[in-house]
Amino acid sequence: VPIAIIPNAGYSVVSAKLVYVSDGIPVTTNLMNAERFRMPAADVTVIVEFSANDYTLTLDANGGKVEPATLTVTYDAAIGTLPAPERTGYTFAGWFDAEGKEVTAETVYTVAGDSTVTAKWTANEYTVTFHANGGNALADDEITVTYGAPYGELPKAERTGYGFIGW
Repeated sequence: VPIAIIPNAGYSVVSAKLVYVSDGIPVTTNLMNAERFRMPAADVTVIVEFSANDYTLTLDANGGKVEPATLTVTYDAAIGTLPAPERTGYTFAGWFDAEGKEVTAETVYTVAGDSTVTAKWTANEYTVTFHANGGNALADDEITVTYGAPYGELPKAERTGYGFIGW
């Protein structure tokens, strides 16, 4: 009888055996790598053991730094602890897959192969305070700026007897 043991995506066959009783004696036949077997004149039970595969999850820090840069994950299991990357001037906003879905430690890995998640960042905002150094009081002595973005128009200071050359 031809036989083919085909596991579901993300799984491998660990063992496969045929069990039956012949003349009152239990018989077990290994089916691993078998293409055919002779069907006995008895009822048979086929026992197949499957195991979830391990895959590599690559962590793309997207301009930041992360250690480790890869994790071993198991199909159909929670990913587990993900490291937090670092990037100057930015706050880490999470790991995301190719479809834009957030990936967390609780996310169950369902890709039957290696994959990559990418860090998402939010630029930090900072308050810049201007001191006129003896000049006139400024109407706007503070502005909020976003890291990596232009400051925009800055206030101009005046002081009698001096020329303002910049901040």
